[in-house]
Amino acid sequence: MRLALAATALALSGCLATTDVSRPITIEHHWYGETYRQENGRLQQLDMMSALGTRDAARPHVERWRRYFYGTMASAVVGGGTLGYGLGTLARPGGDRELGWALVGVGAGLFVAMEVMSMASASAAEDAIAAHNASFPSTAPPAVSCRLPTPWFAALPDGRGGTAGSAGLGGSF
Repeated sequence: MRLALAATALALSGCLATTDVSRPITIEHHWYGETYRQENGRLQQLDMMSALGTRDAARPHVERWRRYFYGTMASAVVGGGTLGYGLGTLARPGGDRELGWALVGVGAGLFVAMEVMSMASASAAEDAIAAHNASFPSTAPPAVSCRLPTPWFAALPDGRGGTAGSAGLGGSF
């Protein structure tokens, strides 16, 4: 209960900024997901996508994001319930083991579908932000092409008498 109250207080305290569609949005990629920011602070994803839905250039991407977002949520809820009920059936003495394993499999499959839709949702959000940011003049320096060092496996033999690097496989991994 305390955690729920603390989360509600944090959300209502204004720690998350409102989205201003007259400014560009930056994306920070972390191992746990993405953080969206503007000059005035960190943005909440739902608020940001609702604001981007008012822009003509970003609207198709926002609609795609919504489909994937709601699909992710639905598959998470149904998959979690199915997986939990299946595990409960397996743990119950005298429970139907065949039904339990079938429900566990369906729940795990829905979690895989959830992950795929979650990645598609993140991609749609990045596309919407890119479409939104395209209307602002860029102050960033032009992109510089950089060559990555040759990976260690480029020196391995490729079975034809050459190496993996000479066969064109050096940058494919």
